[in-house]
Amino acid sequence: MPKVRSGPRPGVTGACSTRRNLQFIGVDLIESRTAPIGSVKRTTRPATLPAVPGLCQSEDTAPARVALAADRSGPRDGTILSALHHLPRRLRARPAPTGRPVHRSRRHAKHHFVEPGERMTGARSSRVKAADVAAMANVSVATVSLVTNGKAHGRVSESTRVRVETVIRDLGYVVNPAARSLVTGRHGRIALLAHDLTNPFIAALASGVSEALGHDLQLILAVGGAGDRAPDVAMVSSFGVDGLLISLDDTEYEPVPDDLPVVYVDEPDAHTRSSRVFFDLAGGAGALAAHLVEELGHRTIVYLDAIRPRLTFSARRRHFQEHLRRIEPATRLIRSRSEIDLEAAGIAAGKALPGWLGSGVTAVVTATDVQAYGVLTAAADAGIPVPGVLSVASFDNNAMSAVTWPPLTAVDLSARDIGREAGGLLLQEIMTGTLPGREIRLPTRLVVRSSTAPARDGP
Repeated sequence: MPKVRSGPRPGVTGACSTRRNLQFIGVDLIESRTAPIGSVKRTTRPATLPAVPGLCQSEDTAPARVALAADRSGPRDGTILSALHHLPRRLRARPAPTGRPVHRSRRHAKHHFVEPGERMTGARSSRVKAADVAAMANVSVATVSLVTNGKAHGRVSESTRVRVETVIRDLGYVVNPAARSLVTGRHGRIALLAHDLTNPFIAALASGVSEALGHDLQLILAVGGAGDRAPDVAMVSSFGVDGLLISLDDTEYEPVPDDLPVVYVDEPDAHTRSSRVFFDLAGGAGALAAHLVEELGHRTIVYLDAIRPRLTFSARRRHFQEHLRRIEPATRLIRSRSEIDLEAAGIAAGKALPGWLGSGVTAVVTATDVQAYGVLTAAADAGIPVPGVLSVASFDNNAMSAVTWPPLTAVDLSARDIGREAGGLLLQEIMTGTLPGREIRLPTRLVVRSSTAPARDGP
């Protein structure tokens, strides 16, 4: 692999090369305070231009005429106004070169830095084009297009495809995104619509989606504004996307265009013809109910629900309540609500804890891990031992749940896994051009940690 050199050209000190043969037509500054800006008194004596940062000078450049003036009516420091833009193009400042140096001539020993995906064409470089790949691979431009756009199967022989791909790698050819969009009718990006990226679940979900997409598609994250305002589906669609991943309820956004592939994420109920990926909430909620009631003997439990009316949250509570009744009908479930926010949940729990304990509550189950973190904080602030006096459990099992104090018992709803499955499903629908309306159910499991213990005796 050739070495890549960055920074100044070889043999160049700072930003400029030697200037021993570079002469300029000298100019004298007008000293008069009343002289108009730009007035100059020309001289014919040769002079050397002071070094100007970013101005590269070489031995074979021709003399240039430079006009300088000073506005003595302006700042007292006599700021010099330069007209460097009148210099010949070859003398103007150029960006710092990157890439590998290519020797065009040993005689002049000049360096031209070629970027990946560029080729030499005489004195200048230009980006490698499909025609260059076609010429070197001895195929047509149409064949190159079929290979680069993933349409070679059944149209191009395997040996030809391999040869074209080898040339593409050797030349560093990069497909123009705009041109590809015209050919394929795709934009090369999808959007994930959700409420709040500060929620660890949504952040992990987006990470899983990115893993599934790889380098084939870009991911746009579209989140709502203040409060419960959801992202604008019409506006996001207008950006030019090939598909949508929606982690919202259908009551929170406008209808999606019929011809746009859509996959609903963490959607427990089938209410559209679009594809969806969801968790086995009944299994996870049943395992949590059995753990608290059958194994630990809790009979009065608070369920801290989310204020946001998402179907996944109501389904978590519903399945948990149904399993409680099935396991022990005498179990009492007290419902409370808070925002999905650590501070908000902590405030709500802090206000309610005295009443809960007075009512014989021995366990709190939250709809999300974030709310459970708030309950743990409120209990610690109030001096209430967890799990000695109060057991705490939740749904989600974010990474932070393993390092809270005490570590949190939680139903594992792997956000990364559901993101990976949803992203892969959407990618398949985009590539095949079909809208199959598939459903993928992901298993859940209960992760028991130190935040739950047998119920205490008495109030």
